[in-house]
Amino acid sequence: MPLPDAHALLEDHLAECDVVYASPPRCWQDGMFLGNGGIGVLYFASQALHFLVNKTDVLDGRVHGVRRVIPPDEARDLVRAGASAGDFDREERGVPAPEGYGPKTCGELILDIATRAGSGQRSATAAIASALRLRHARLEVSLDKHLCHPRLTAFVSALHNVLAVRVVDVSPFVAPQSRIYLRRPVDAALPAPRVEARQGLLFLSMRMPKAPSYTIAVGVRPLRSRAYRETHLDNVRPKVRPPELGTPKAGVVGLHGVLDITGDFELFLTVVSSADCDGPGEEAARRLEIALETGFSRLQDEHRQWWHEFWAKSSVRLDDALLQRLFQRSLYVLGASYRQGPMPGLCGLAYGPEHGPVQATPWGGDYHWDQNAQSPFYPVHVLNHSELFEAYLDTCERMLPEARRLAREIWGAPGAHFDMCFNANGKSVFGGVGRYRFFLAGAYVALPHCLAWRHRRDLEQLRTRIYPFLREVLAFYEYMLEEGDDGRLHLYPGHAPELRPMTTGDPTQTISMLRVCLETAVEAARLLCWNRTETTRWRRMLDRLPDYPIEYLPDGRRAVLDAYGLPPGHSVNQAGGMRPVFPCAEITPESAPAVRTLYRDTRDVALERTTQRVYANVKGYHFQCVWQCFHYAMTALRLGETQRFWNELLPMFVKCFVKPNGLMSHDATVVVPCEASEANLGAIPSGELRDGDDVLPTFEAWCGFSGGASPNPDAPRFSQPAIEANADFLTMIVDTLLQSHGGIVRVFPAWPRERDARFERWVAEGNLLVSAEMRGGEVTRLRLERPAAFRGESDTVRWQCPWTGEVRTTSLPAGAGLDLVPGAVSER
Repeated sequence: MPLPDAHALLEDHLAECDVVYASPPRCWQDGMFLGNGGIGVLYFASQALHFLVNKTDVLDGRVHGVRRVIPPDEARDLVRAGASAGDFDREERGVPAPEGYGPKTCGELILDIATRAGSGQRSATAAIASALRLRHARLEVSLDKHLCHPRLTAFVSALHNVLAVRVVDVSPFVAPQSRIYLRRPVDAALPAPRVEARQGLLFLSMRMPKAPSYTIAVGVRPLRSRAYRETHLDNVRPKVRPPELGTPKAGVVGLHGVLDITGDFELFLTVVSSADCDGPGEEAARRLEIALETGFSRLQDEHRQWWHEFWAKSSVRLDDALLQRLFQRSLYVLGASYRQGPMPGLCGLAYGPEHGPVQATPWGGDYHWDQNAQSPFYPVHVLNHSELFEAYLDTCERMLPEARRLAREIWGAPGAHFDMCFNANGKSVFGGVGRYRFFLAGAYVALPHCLAWRHRRDLEQLRTRIYPFLREVLAFYEYMLEEGDDGRLHLYPGHAPELRPMTTGDPTQTISMLRVCLETAVEAARLLCWNRTETTRWRRMLDRLPDYPIEYLPDGRRAVLDAYGLPPGHSVNQAGGMRPVFPCAEITPESAPAVRTLYRDTRDVALERTTQRVYANVKGYHFQCVWQCFHYAMTALRLGETQRFWNELLPMFVKCFVKPNGLMSHDATVVVPCEASEANLGAIPSGELRDGDDVLPTFEAWCGFSGGASPNPDAPRFSQPAIEANADFLTMIVDTLLQSHGGIVRVFPAWPRERDARFERWVAEGNLLVSAEMRGGEVTRLRLERPAAFRGESDTVRWQCPWTGEVRTTSLPAGAGLDLVPGAVSER
């Protein structure tokens, strides 16, 4: 029996997940997010309505200077002689990038509606209610006061880089005119913009340092306004009666563009950079003219259709209102952020100016080629939204010229080398030198390519995009790996990201991801019938990779270390020893008990040594960074520790990182009375943590952070959002409902039996559509379906029967489906 249609139900459920504010968000960190992957808009409100506009390729492109590139052999000798990360910084790093390098807000649009009373006066501020409607990715704002009830609707077009706004029911008796401002946020690090008013339109143009220039264009179209005219017009003195139709009047005041409009109107804003075309000013004017001619309604119809198709690709229904809301809001955030390359960096398209003179986006807003760049794409394939992965592929390919240059100029190597950080302009932020000199990130960058192949089995994508990229990355590693006395290939020096000691090698994170890349390359070379030499090379590298480093503890436990060469008791930041469990999925439920015990002990030891466990809480601890909580949670799920996930790790994630506006933060924000959090510092365990030769203080060990605790109930609203956190939440919930790592499909492997749940048209590894339902503690339906377009090598499906627990093998060719219910199996 097939599952009933869930798509119609989904759109009703989406309304339950809308972000609704009875009073307006007061800052951009608390703002409501609209986007299409090209531009992003954050709405917030005070006396007026503010729209911050961001575009991925608008940035201060200046990067750190390079004083000197130490030749590779000399660099290795320095490490063997005991050189530190600081030594490499002092020798190789030149002039640092200026404060505020990285993504910059393009501009700010301010709509002053229903407050301007004339002669410089301001009438009473309206009550402002706001709602972000997920179903159509649309913002709705209501402004209400005596004889004044304007209504605003806005969206960022899914198909065009256009912000469209419609304002209706503007009362001429309260505010004869609406005023619209266009400006750039104050930023002392940048030159002043050029602001122009031409033919009733506003233009703001900027030349960015070492990056594309851009132009913002804004125009309005008057609408017929009838608010209160029929009932009250006769009560107004004739000489002050406002006109029924407004003609926009554009002007410039200092660095502000100003538009005055009477009555109802539609507004359109577009942004074009010199990366889009040679003449961004002319192109912005052309796009704006098209938008004004097309009109709000037609643009909205196209926009609604795109989002209807987006939501229809898959669905989920959870018997937990909070988790359901967070799930749909997080999926919305990904859908509004990833459509094209270059993709947004660490903060997505949700960033804005700070209080100081320079706008500084956290972490430079760049691509950190570790879990920060990977996380947004862990859940997209399972959720049947592989189209969002195209932005990652596009971005990686755009970065290849710089990666090739780093390989050639820093290491004298072939292929492509990714160091720690790139910006959206395709440049290495650190120039491949300094403290991250021996962090070789290519395997981290290529891992999502391999996970995409595991899920989609798209041969054309493998041929044209995945394997060509892997070949470049692997050519670099092949050059860098050196044969040791044991006959194995080693990376020395080599360290995990943010691991301070330089005298380490064979970092577990890198080796585990390199193993997945090589396995994928071996399979690709075989399937694509390319020369046997390449297949042999990748197989030889794979067979000779080193074992993971293991520490033997006095209490009899064993733990996988982040890298060889770490001193005993070294602190843990990345918990890199857990990467073979997740995301590399070497460890599965079928792994030997001794192996699973090893990684459980590794997790426990890492938890004891983590430097980002803080005690600013009522009791117990929390993790300072979202990815710490996430990786421990995923490890718990993959090792079958369901109760620990539900009772400890997921509640910690929700408590510390979820914001009211549907976004999530990178750093924890815990609302707790000071007297309670300060008293809880007595719970910090005794002992010490070490970072190389340094002894770390036990008082909030990681750099003395305060732990993000405050008694202010609004504190989460002001925390900085980071896009990876929304994806992390999706990945965790997805893994409780569907797992397929290791080649076996498992439904509801970690979902609580006492809660109902259902999902439809999710994707298991091997490009298998899976739909299932749990009700009353029992799986009531399961459907496995092979897409008609499937062109895989094998039709075989391995799945765990949810009623008996046994693993079964079934042949399921393209276009076939298998429907299962308790006690019966039917095929068609």
